[in-house]
Amino acid sequence: MVTFLCKGQTLNKTCRAAIGATLALLLLAGCAGGRNNTSTATTSATADDGALSTSEPSASASDEPVLTTVAESVTWQDGAAGAAPTLQFTPGLQFGDETEIVVQEEGTGDTIEVGQRVTFQWIDYDGLTGDLVYSSWDNQAQNITAQDTSVATDPLSGYLVGHKVGVKLIIGVTQRPEDSELSTDIVGVEVTGTYTVPSRAEGEAIPLDDPTLPQVTLDEATGQPSITVVDSDPPTDLVVKTLIQGSGTEVKKDQTITIHYTGWLWTGGDPFDSSWTTGSPATFTLSDGYLITGWLEGLPGQKVGSQVMLVIPPDKGYGEEGSGDTIPGNSTLIFVVDILDAY
Repeated sequence: MVTFLCKGQTLNKTCRAAIGATLALLLLAGCAGGRNNTSTATTSATADDGALSTSEPSASASDEPVLTTVAESVTWQDGAAGAAPTLQFTPGLQFGDETEIVVQEEGTGDTIEVGQRVTFQWIDYDGLTGDLVYSSWDNQAQNITAQDTSVATDPLSGYLVGHKVGVKLIIGVTQRPEDSELSTDIVGVEVTGTYTVPSRAEGEAIPLDDPTLPQVTLDEATGQPSITVVDSDPPTDLVVKTLIQGSGTEVKKDQTITIHYTGWLWTGGDPFDSSWTTGSPATFTLSDGYLITGWLEGLPGQKVGSQVMLVIPPDKGYGEEGSGDTIPGNSTLIFVVDILDAY
C-alpha cells in the first residue's frame, strides 16, 4: 500500500483518484462532490452541433430523473472516420450507486494487460440536460494505466484489463453528493492503443562516488533496490543523484509519471514504503498539492528510463509533523526511483 506521496495523508483511493487521468477524476468524482469538481476540461461543443440525438425534449429542472441503466437507455452511433461518436439517449437520466460500464463493441487489436499505458478517446454528456460536456476528439487523446482490479484506482483502469485495443465502452455514473445537486454523466470511450511500460530502469549505470551518501544495490533479477546506510549527518539540502541514465524524454512538472520506488529513513535505514512490494509500478501526477516538495524539485528534468536517488531533508518532505506511524517528525528521507514512463 502506497503511503507517502500525498503530502500529509495516506494515499488512499480518494487521493489517487485526484491525481489520475481526467476520466478517472470523472468516474470517482462523487467523493469530491458535484460536476463542477470533476474535470478541468473545457466544453468544446453543444447539442446544437448535432452531436446529440434524442427522442424527447430535455427534462425540466422540476422533473424527477428517470432511474435506469446504461444498457436500457443509451446507444452508440459511430461518427465519420476520425470523428467523435454520438451517444443517443433521452435526457433526464440517473443510474444506480455503482458506475456502470457496457461494452458497445469489442476491439480486434492486442489484449490489454496489467501495467500497460492505454491511450483512448472519450466523450462526456450531461445525462440530465443532454448537453455535450467534453470531447477528446476535439482536443487530444488521453492516457490511463491498466491495473489489476484489486488495486485499481478507478472503475475504468481495472475494467480495461483483458479487453482488446479498439474496444468501445459506454459508461454511466450518477453522483449524489450531500452538499450539491444530483448529476449524471454518460461517457463514451474508444481505446486506440497501448504502450508496455518497462519493469525497471534501463540505461547507463553511473557510479555513486559520494561516500557520505547511502550505497545502492540492485537485485540482478528484478532490479529492486536496497541500500547500505552510512554513519554521517544527513544533508540539509535536497540531493539528486542519477544512478542509471535513461534515454527517454525529459520528465516535466504536471505530467503523469509511472515509477517504481522505495523509501527509507536516513536514521537507521528502515524502509517505510515501496511499490516493489505490490508487484506493479505506481502512477502519480507530478503536481503541487499531490507530491512532497522533494519530488517536485528532484524529478523534473530527469529522463524516462533513469533511476534517481533523492535525499530529501525534512523541510522538503514531511517537516516537523512526519507522516503516520512510519515517518517521524523531522525525518530525512531517501528514495530510489525508477522512472518508467511520463506523459
